[in-house]
Amino acid sequence: AEAQKRRKMLKNSIFYQAFLQLKYLDCKELRRNYVAKLDDGQERTFKVKFFGEGVQDNGGPYRETFHELIDEVFNEHEALPLFIKSPNFRHSDGVVQDKYVPNPACTNLELYKFFGKIVGICIRNHILINFNLSSIVWKLLIGPYLNTISVHDDIAQIDEGFVRQYDYIRTMNADASSDLADFSFTFKRCDEQQMDVIPNGENIRVTHENRDNYLQLIKYHKLHEFDAQIDAIRSGLADIIPLQLLPIYTDKEFERKICGDSDFSVDLLKSVTVYEGHLTAHSFHVKMFWSMIETFTPQQKEMFLRFTWAKTRMPSKKSQFGG
Repeated sequence: AEAQKRRKMLKNSIFYQAFLQLKYLDCKELRRNYVAKLDDGQERTFKVKFFGEGVQDNGGPYRETFHELIDEVFNEHEALPLFIKSPNFRHSDGVVQDKYVPNPACTNLELYKFFGKIVGICIRNHILINFNLSSIVWKLLIGPYLNTISVHDDIAQIDEGFVRQYDYIRTMNADASSDLADFSFTFKRCDEQQMDVIPNGENIRVTHENRDNYLQLIKYHKLHEFDAQIDAIRSGLADIIPLQLLPIYTDKEFERKICGDSDFSVDLLKSVTVYEGHLTAHSFHVKMFWSMIETFTPQQKEMFLRFTWAKTRMPSKKSQFGG
C-alpha cells in the first residue's frame, strides 16, 4: 500500500509530469531561448499552462514551475528519491548541517539526467533556483578530475562521523591496535547502508597491518559513492550546455551561477527598484517598506522574492537583472 501511494505521488508530481512531457523532445528544442511579447524580458524554452487555474504565463508561472519542481525534488516527504539529507543534516552533526547529496540507492538514472537538463535550461534562461548541494557534488559536476576533494573539508561537510572514524583509525598507535577489532572492511554510505569495500568485507577485521589499505579503500568509496548519479546529471547538463565551459568556475562560483545568493543585499535591491506614479524613494511608506525588508531573515527574504517575483534568489550584481 505504501509503495502504491508513493507511485501515485510520483505520478502527480510536477517533476514527473514535466519529465513525461519533455523526455521525447529533441535536445535542440530544449536549448532554444525566446522572449514572448508580454514576458517582460524573461527568456524561456516553453510555455506553461496550469490546468484548472486562470493564469496567463507571462513569465511568472514559467519561473514558478521550476521552483515548484525543485521544491519537490528536495522535499523528503515527496515520492522523488533523487536527493537525501547528508548524514550531518540528518543527525545534526558537524559544522555544516544543511547540505543534500544524491541518493546512492536511487538507480533511476533517467530522472537524474532530466534533473541535469532542468538545471541546464535554468542556466540558459537565467532563472535562479534554490537548492543546497554540498561542495563535493558541485566539484564533481564541474569535472571529477579538476578539483581536489578533501576529506577534512568536502567530506566533513556531509559526514563528520566518517571523518572522525577515519582520523581515529589513521592516528591510532600500534599498542592500541586491539581497538581496531571493532572495525571491518565496510563503510556507511550517506543513505545509512553499510557496504563492503572488498568481497566479504564485513567478515574481515581491520588490523594495524592492513589499516592503511582499509583507509585507502573507504576514502575511495566515500568519494565515489554517487558517481552513477553524478554522471547522469552531467549527461543531462551536456544536452543543454557545453560541459567544456564548466571548468572556468570554482565550485562556489558554479553554485552561485545556478542558485544565486541565498541572502541578498537590500541596497542592491533598492538600486534596481523603479518607482512609478507619485512614488519616490523618499515617500513615507516606501521608507517604511525598506526598513521592514532590512529586518528580514534570509528565509523571509526568500519568501518575499518568491511572492513578488516568482524567484527565490536574487542576482549578485546589478548588471544581471533582466526580466
